[in-house]
Order: sequence, then structure tokens, then C-alpha cells
Amino acid sequence: MAPKHRSADMPAPLRLVHRILLGLAGAVLVVMMLHICVEAVVRLVSPSTTLHTLAIVSTWYMIFLTFLPLPYVGEVHGYMCVELVDQVVKGLARHLLRSVVFVLSAVYLSILAYLTFEDALEQMQVGKVMETATTYLPIWPPVWALPLALGLMAICQVILLVRTTKEPSAGKGARAGG
Repeated sequence: MAPKHRSADMPAPLRLVHRILLGLAGAVLVVMMLHICVEAVVRLVSPSTTLHTLAIVSTWYMIFLTFLPLPYVGEVHGYMCVELVDQVVKGLARHLLRSVVFVLSAVYLSILAYLTFEDALEQMQVGKVMETATTYLPIWPPVWALPLALGLMAICQVILLVRTTKEPSAGKGARAGG
């Protein structure tokens, strides 16, 4: 079973960045709730008035709420994992298997970060917008959360790989990380 919390595996500056992103996601959640409440009150007073809540929630808030906490989840090993092989494999084989998983995860997350970075850059350059009933809503800024979060998760995987390979008891069946 993966450890519940191994925050000490990450360097302090990276942990700080993860906490800031987590706090930012919390702030976005509060702003979203306030926005929805204000929209409800405004609709009671003036049913024809709209604050574009549905469009903003789906194109701004949800992206931030989904992706900003990801690096923290990676730091504390909060993601889901299936340990079918892990229960059977012991010692050095387990250590090697986990190292391969960290490498593959880092490569996969790096590719995703790069591709989402290119997409975010393109959307920013063209000024991508969403047409609502009364206005155009810019939707390119939240897309930057994806390469940021995925890149930080890739960095976490590399750090965990380095820490795993330096672990002196890795060949003795010790826990090697995620």
C-alpha cells in the first residue's frame, strides 16, 4: 500500500508552490460559490439579468478547481493506484518496478504538459473566446493551469524517482514511494 503522506520527499520550495496552488484552488472555490449565490439573488430581483455564471463556472472555475490541486495530490501520493503486482513482487524487483513507473509517469506527464503548453500558447495568441447570449467571454487564461499543474507533477515524479534510487534499503523490500 502506498504511504498516506510523504510530503518530506519534496524540496521545501516545491512544497510551498503546491500549497500556494492548493490555496488558490480553495479561493477559486469560494469565489465560485459567491458568484453562484450572487447570480441567484440577481435573478430573483431581475430575472432577465445574467452574470454568465454557467459559462464562467464551466470554462474558468472548473478548470482551476480540477488542475491546480494536482501537484499537491502528487506530492502526498493522494492519487488512486492499483497494487496488484506490488503485493506479489518483493525487494529489488518492487524497487525497480516503482522506478519504472516513476519514469513512465514523468515522461507521460511531461508530454502532456508540453502539449497543453502549446495549446495554451495558441489559445492565448488567438485570444480564444466563448460566445454567450450577450457578450464574448475570454476562455484562454484558465487553460494555463494545465501545463503548470502537469509540469509540476512531472517534476514531482522525477524527484520521487531520484529519492527512490537513493534509498539505501530499496533492495530489502522497503517502501520505495508511490
